[in-house]
Amino acid sequence: MAQHQHVTHPIVLRRLEVKEVVDLNPRMRRVTLTGHELAGFERDGLDLPALVSTGFDDHVKLVLAEGGDVESALPVQRAQSIDWPEAPHRRMRDYTPSRWDPVARELDLDFVRHGDGPAATWAERAQVGDALHIAGPKASVVLPEGIDWVLLAGDETAIPSVVRFLAERPTESPVQVVLEVRHPEAVQELDLRERDTVRWSVIGDR
Repeated sequence: MAQHQHVTHPIVLRRLEVKEVVDLNPRMRRVTLTGHELAGFERDGLDLPALVSTGFDDHVKLVLAEGGDVESALPVQRAQSIDWPEAPHRRMRDYTPSRWDPVARELDLDFVRHGDGPAATWAERAQVGDALHIAGPKASVVLPEGIDWVLLAGDETAIPSVVRFLAERPTESPVQVVLEVRHPEAVQELDLRERDTVRWSVIGDR
């Protein structure tokens, strides 16, 4: 059986800005980020590479802080990685970009609007021009050749990776999508092809 492979990337801390905020539906908010640090740049004498994100399930780490003092919660950049000194007020969350456009320097992050966690709270308050620090992705998955079909399954938090897979199509094989959501308004239109299938399961609040 063919196995997928991982391609690793240098881990870089980047300061980005909000370019656009759009509600895809009552349950999902898309924040488009931009900034010169998505390309290669220099910081503290280090030449840091452009962001690389080639996998549909890549994830970046959002660096947030309880109380809002993000600067004192930031990690220390090294040549190929970052160090994380102790910072009790630091809050980090992993998110999969639903779109990465290196030409336009735009990175889309989709947030499920489900509560008052640090990332959800930031997304609810996000406005054009706001700053957000991200790190990663540190690796991307490369699918093997010769796949007969693909199964993508998950809950609402998996929707961004499904959206990206269907948009970029790392394989021409048919795709079966199974998604479990809590509310009917979380259902959204997907970019399906003729042989693809999708099943939405609405489970309600449990």
